[in-house]
Amino acid sequence: MSVNQNVWVERYRPEGMDDIIGHEQIKDRMKEFIGDPEMPNLLFAGPQGVGKTAMIQAFCREKYESNWRGNMLEMNASDERGIDTVREKIKGFARTGAVDSDFKIIFLDEADQLTNDAQPALRRVMEDYSDVTRFVLSCNYPNQIIDPLQSRCAPFYFNRLDTSDVQKLIVRVLTGEGIEFDQDTVEKLAKEADGDGRKAINMLQVAVDLDAKQLREEWADVQVSPVDKNLISEIVDMALTGELDDAMAKLDSEVIKQGVNHQMLAKQFLYQIKRRPEIPADARVKMVDKVAEVDYRVMYGANPQIQFHSLIADLHVARHLSIPSYREANE
Repeated sequence: MSVNQNVWVERYRPEGMDDIIGHEQIKDRMKEFIGDPEMPNLLFAGPQGVGKTAMIQAFCREKYESNWRGNMLEMNASDERGIDTVREKIKGFARTGAVDSDFKIIFLDEADQLTNDAQPALRRVMEDYSDVTRFVLSCNYPNQIIDPLQSRCAPFYFNRLDTSDVQKLIVRVLTGEGIEFDQDTVEKLAKEADGDGRKAINMLQVAVDLDAKQLREEWADVQVSPVDKNLISEIVDMALTGELDDAMAKLDSEVIKQGVNHQMLAKQFLYQIKRRPEIPADARVKMVDKVAEVDYRVMYGANPQIQFHSLIADLHVARHLSIPSYREANE
């Protein structure tokens, strides 16, 4: 068995379109493209782990069958992102004809990481070889792809998988491996994955006792970082009333040091802010903006403790400083 086959994410990668869970409308449209010689270039946009790569690989397997690897070039643009890659590898593959098909496909994953020089060069290649090659660009942030490239692609937007779909994915893997499981643990893992199918399978593989062929609840709990909504509510109340030192100390000792998921923590702060009708509208606007800023900074590597301490301080400031003109306009 290959190394890839030991990794469940690869072992259970969809073979065909019908193996893909979720994204039913996109899947139906892609099926229609299988026999369509006039398929346009495509742009797949959405968060990581929701099935963008799986979708195009399954599509190519069905369209090209045994020739699918020869008719598809897959590249990660975050690794090879410069203009030389476009001029040499991409152009070299794009100019040759497909094997027993109308066109071949170049799939650029994380295309939003292409440099400012590479993107215009890619546009020209897309134009020059449109008769023999179709491009599928995959990205997390479509706004980082230049408009001339976006306008040459039909966009498909991938949402996070529903929790129910993630559960189906987990059960498929467990059944395929012959693993005993209880539904509560499956639901716990599915919820923690937050719509990321790849994350769900990786977490699952760690939580399975292969010797006993059993999904272990205690091993799953190690990976789950629950955010206690009552605790966050208490911290928000302390911040609003000015007990900043106590709020920060509680955040440190009972939340951050417990290893919670920082995105889930930001979502819980947002929920607690939105559910308090006593917070004036202008203050609420500033608080929500601050939560978004903290979430963004932590995602890109900022220190979580500093960022969430800053959020606590800003909650207090926003609550007690108003904008008269804002209130007058909304009265």
